[in-house]
Amino acid sequence: MRAGETVDLPLVVYYSTERLWKERSDTTKLSGSRLKDGYYNGLKATSNNKFFTKWFEKEEIVVLQGRRDSSGLNVVRQAVSNCIEGCENLYFNYDRRELMIEFSDGRKLPFKYLSDGVRNMLAMVADIAFRCAMLNPHFREEAASKTKGVVLIDELDLHLHPAWQKRVVSNLKETFPSIQFIVTTHSPLILSTVQDRVIVVRTGNEVFYPQNIYGRTANDILSNVMETSERLETVQEQLDTYLELIESGEGKSKDALQLRTQLDQSVGHNDPELVRADLLLSFYE
Repeated sequence: MRAGETVDLPLVVYYSTERLWKERSDTTKLSGSRLKDGYYNGLKATSNNKFFTKWFEKEEIVVLQGRRDSSGLNVVRQAVSNCIEGCENLYFNYDRRELMIEFSDGRKLPFKYLSDGVRNMLAMVADIAFRCAMLNPHFREEAASKTKGVVLIDELDLHLHPAWQKRVVSNLKETFPSIQFIVTTHSPLILSTVQDRVIVVRTGNEVFYPQNIYGRTANDILSNVMETSERLETVQEQLDTYLELIESGEGKSKDALQLRTQLDQSVGHNDPELVRADLLLSFYE
């Protein structure tokens, strides 16, 4: 780099569980250096939104003044659009002095008014794309797809709606295909979207590699991988007892009827297990 050669720089960045709430008081100015700006506080636990916002504002000013186009802004906007459903544009509002997000349904919201899940994901995706553009400006609009590196994310499912949890991994891999993501999660929905060979489960001081996880239901993963019941334990015990009474021919006994009344009130008569119980009752009658 000192000799003026074009060198591909790898991305290395860490996002902790504190990334949403702990914003560091940051007075650091952009240096204009690929190394300093691209790696700035990349391994700090707290978030770095102020530094990113400074860069975004500076780039938009340059574009508005007509001095040059900004491939960096294009990279960030495309990455955000790929990963945030319905997001059509990300821009800096100079009257409000803050980032704004424009959605396909016409809404224009300040960054601070977004839900925790959207704000968390948008900030993280924008930061990754911004660093890709900073580290490898010679890639121009392909910085997000060509930059290699490692991104560490603690609790990928942080504040994400279940529907989003099912697509977050594919969104990140499609947007940043050359980056290796190492993430932690407690979400069975996220686990069901990745291939077995990349899942490592830790229990205590031991680790194992689960098999046949891709495409499984959340309930299957909860019971077979996470070793916990998909139901509240007290309700599961009632169900087990009720089914045992049916199979022993006592499905119409006083105890069974009392359990059935309690279960109808708690989970509803349309619960799959109670529907199965009704079939068993007709079989054992």
